[in-house]
Amino acid sequence: PESEDCAMGLVCCKPECGQANGQHVYIDGMSASGGKIVGKPLLYDVVIEKPRGSSLGLELDCAGPATPRVIKIHPGGLIEEYNGRVKEGEAVKRDDFLVEVNGVRGDAQLMLHRISSASELRLRFRRPLMLEVPLRKANETFGMEISHQHSSNSLVILKLHEGAPAELWSKMNLDLEVLPGDFIVQVNGCEGKAEDLLGMLQLSEHARLLLCRPDL
Repeated sequence: PESEDCAMGLVCCKPECGQANGQHVYIDGMSASGGKIVGKPLLYDVVIEKPRGSSLGLELDCAGPATPRVIKIHPGGLIEEYNGRVKEGEAVKRDDFLVEVNGVRGDAQLMLHRISSASELRLRFRRPLMLEVPLRKANETFGMEISHQHSSNSLVILKLHEGAPAELWSKMNLDLEVLPGDFIVQVNGCEGKAEDLLGMLQLSEHARLLLCRPDL
């Protein structure tokens, strides 16, 4: 199935059957100048009571098996209610990563189980570092190995190929380097399912990537 409706109002995107590690592909690409930081990281905690039958109202993308990413906050859920009580800078936002639930971290499915079974939740979120990085293909490649899941709306960078555009960009722009583990969430300003993002990369000679980095 493309997604699983998890307990307490969570939707967690998963790989299709037989693809537990996602599908690995090689993205075909030299970089141009003009990258920038568009969002700075922040680690914060959310403590909420979860009455029986209530819903968090979070939709999560589990392309990264250790750190689900918030892709939507549904109206009427506990997180929307929480956001209405706190300052703007303290609210849970789209693209934030859920990194810990009641002391459990590193396993998305275990964290989701803890959410469904607990009546009080201490959720730790990380607002990611967000980077815009422009790349230009060389020899028809951007030089990245990525993983994608059909039900996800992001691509995960697994490896940079030595001497290829993404690695050369990173060497020349240390404050804007591309790293394994980064999530590609937009290509040329467009969002979409993982296969749509992949298609845009394959067809583009130049690509401006919006990257999310869950870990610092």
